[in-house]
Amino acid sequence: MGVASVRPRPKNFDQILDVAEQILQVFRESDEKTWFEKYETLWFQKLDEFASLVFCNEELQDYLSLDDLRDGLYQIAVYLGKDLKDITAEDLKNYLSKLLGTPDTYEFFFPALELFNFADGYVLGLCELHSFAQLPQQIQTKISSEWKYRYASEKNIYLVRSFDEYQERKRRETYFCLSVQALGNGKAIEKATRLANQGLNILKCFYLLEHAPRLVACHYKVGASSGAVREERFMWGWYNHRTDKEIEGYLRIVNDFVRKGTDDEIARRCLSAIDIYGMMERETALKLKFLLSVMAAESLLLGKDDKDFLGWKLREKVAILLGDTPVWVKQYLGKEPEEKLTDEECDKARSAARAELAKRVGMIYDKRSALVHQDAGEEITEDDFIYASNIMRLSLHRILRLYNEKGVRRVSKASTVDLQSLDGFIESMKYSVPLGW
Repeated sequence: MGVASVRPRPKNFDQILDVAEQILQVFRESDEKTWFEKYETLWFQKLDEFASLVFCNEELQDYLSLDDLRDGLYQIAVYLGKDLKDITAEDLKNYLSKLLGTPDTYEFFFPALELFNFADGYVLGLCELHSFAQLPQQIQTKISSEWKYRYASEKNIYLVRSFDEYQERKRRETYFCLSVQALGNGKAIEKATRLANQGLNILKCFYLLEHAPRLVACHYKVGASSGAVREERFMWGWYNHRTDKEIEGYLRIVNDFVRKGTDDEIARRCLSAIDIYGMMERETALKLKFLLSVMAAESLLLGKDDKDFLGWKLREKVAILLGDTPVWVKQYLGKEPEEKLTDEECDKARSAARAELAKRVGMIYDKRSALVHQDAGEEITEDDFIYASNIMRLSLHRILRLYNEKGVRRVSKASTVDLQSLDGFIESMKYSVPLGW
């Protein structure tokens, strides 16, 4: 991200300044004996008034959090290096001008403790992945200074027997690196955590890593200062990355959606489906993992014209998109994954395979409805989850190919014949016709 341009004061700056002066007076009049009884409630009332005035400026909502405002006011004497009684009206005006002024650029580094073997600079959304050795020296020094204190509690997690082994393992860890612009640490952490996990969700969706936990712990630097967010957790396992040529092609399209701010409907739907799917973690209950998989598929494939026929529309779209893929036709014909599938077998089985897939998707959707509406029905099994997960992920692959090769940009039709829509494309297909790639 580039350096932020200099921002003018908010139009209601004088009103904001007036409330800040009232808050400063509350601090001056109070002491430890009177604060809780007389002034604490008044402080929170004035803070709410101050925040409302600040956040009515929509552009500031993206750069500040309520915690940033609360900290900025409550610690004003610390930040200015003055006693409360010595803070002048000019001091306060200049302080608020900076607090509400030009955003700073924060650089963030999220350790993904279990992920290894990524090419340096590997791109996931707005994140670039680097090993510890590629981080800025200031951050390396800060992170490594903590290792001697963390070794005792982490050595069993890393399966090491000496501090040297532990350090070697830590140096190989992968970091999700990105930058954001903000006016306070709270908002910077909020934005960076969301974007880092968007990158992780992309990886989880395309490379079957639904058990990977959210990224929370991080280190960051802003100017000459630095900070960190701590988290204690156990590892879920090890993952050594191996790229797949086809999947990397899909990743490039999704990365472009994020980095170029692509705003068409298909781009938005793909990113939304990825984030829904990415909500899964190791501790997520099986029923919820199943539900998230189906919800992600619905978010990807169902449009405004499908609201009265959700289950039927979903099964028809999945049947067309996936019903003649080798992986499904082999399963339909009872072949092993490693067995060859001839063009003749695929052509002969295509219609029946699509019909069977539509039936299976209908069964999955019925289970989803029963689960949502708390109807008594069949239990959700691990196979149900795997099936729903495959439908979502493989449908995403197909949609991205349609986007890239057929120019599909939306779900619902904008006109009677609209081949730039998924619905228009689906309607142009028959069960017996291959997708054409």
